Amino acid sequence: MKRKAARLPAVLGLCALLLGGCGAPAGTSGAENLPVDYLLGDFAVDVYNPCELVGFSDYYFIASVDEVTATSYRHEVTLETEGGGKKTLSTPYTDYTVTVLRNVKGALPEDGPVPLTKAGGVARDGKSVVLYEDDLLLEPGKTYAITACVQEDGTLLVSGPNSCELVEDGVNMISSGLDEYESHYLNEVPYDRERYEYAQGV
Repeated sequence: MKRKAARLPAVLGLCALLLGGCGAPAGTSGAENLPVDYLLGDFAVDVYNPCELVGFSDYYFIASVDEVTATSYRHEVTLETEGGGKKTLSTPYTDYTVTVLRNVKGALPEDGPVPLTKAGGVARDGKSVVLYEDDLLLEPGKTYAITACVQEDGTLLVSGPNSCELVEDGVNMISSGLDEYESHYLNEVPYDRERYEYAQGV
């Protein structure tokens, strides 16, 4: 049965909807066999244009994922169910440490683990994965091209469709060239918004 939609905040836009669905496996620790509930957002940039995504972000980099460290739950909303009861929903945020293999935009440390938070993750009840459409959770041991924004507290947030892209060749790709990713940065579409400074070690 399709779950009711809930209005939740979107990081890059005005609002988001949580829609029940039977999506593809999320592909991260413990979540491979869970159905996916989709967050649909109205975004400030075209999330299908990598040059706009890079322009909106503070950092664009290639990184391998070390581990999942925690999951937190934010933006709680209470909904009425079809039977007249109530259900509380919240958005999961998954914390990781990654190793930056190459900076494309910005200069994150490359000599140690970098913590970041990804919007999305396993729901509080453990029965589904919550993600934006055309988004994915990071898997330890794999390599991704990632756009990240610095939050007011100095932490890195990765959020929204296409905010991370699996790099199939991993470390081998780093040595063979980054033309595609560097082109996204060289042709970025600047976006005027308040920016914050990354606080290393937060």
